[in-house]
Amino acid sequence: MTTAAPWLSAPVLVWVAADIILPDLGFSRDAMQVAVDIGGARLPGWGLLPLICVLLIAARAGLGADKGQRLASAWLGACNVLKWIAGPTMALLLLRLLSLWNPVGALLPWLGLTWSPHASIALALVPFLGARDRSMAIRRRTAAVLFAISLAVYGGYTLYVCQMVMMHGDEAQYLRVTQSLLQDGDIDLANNLDGDVTVFHVLDVGVHKAPGSPADKLYSKHPVGLSVMLMPAYSLGLRLWANPRLGAALTMAVCAAAILALLFLWLCH
Repeated sequence: MTTAAPWLSAPVLVWVAADIILPDLGFSRDAMQVAVDIGGARLPGWGLLPLICVLLIAARAGLGADKGQRLASAWLGACNVLKWIAGPTMALLLLRLLSLWNPVGALLPWLGLTWSPHASIALALVPFLGARDRSMAIRRRTAAVLFAISLAVYGGYTLYVCQMVMMHGDEAQYLRVTQSLLQDGDIDLANNLDGDVTVFHVLDVGVHKAPGSPADKLYSKHPVGLSVMLMPAYSLGLRLWANPRLGAALTMAVCAAAILALLFLWLCH
């Protein structure tokens, strides 16, 4: 492993270099086309996180060793962490390159998320999910702690956003369908009354109509599954706080925290 360390460090260094020339990606709503703009070099930011993680773990290994073995222990620590981080880094670098290629980037626009800070944060966390001798009880306790911490963070942020920030994005579109399911028992938005949306939004926003809607129907182009899942939360939020948006958003916070805990257990296996 020590002889392979220079090669394993290459993906991490390339990741940092890619963060220096971070491109701006734009996707067309009217055509299958993606535009890439590289405005020039910039100081690395989030892309440094994986490299910092490697250096910190190497430093910890060196400081924990005997005085004459510190350098060798630090090198071995770097090798061990690079073993876990090199593969995912190369995979994400490949996805980044594919996102810049017009046919692939246009068909799979979500690949642009590999340029977001979240990708660097995920890479920095990879070494901590390496193979360790953990019992199932320790894994479950760790997952429970992750769930509790994540729920506190997501829940607190949800309370702030729902009280201080106007609804944006496609949030209103999903809640429209949830409202229709509860009031009318269907997903046809044509028979909804004007102003119904003001129950959870200050503005009566339009509907993102599905192109295949019949002439006398108005269906949302967004998948209905999430709207169905939010039905109990919508009703509870409306009944308890007269704020169905808050009930739905808190449910999403619980789901996000649960997914993180379950993902940890899955990665440990």
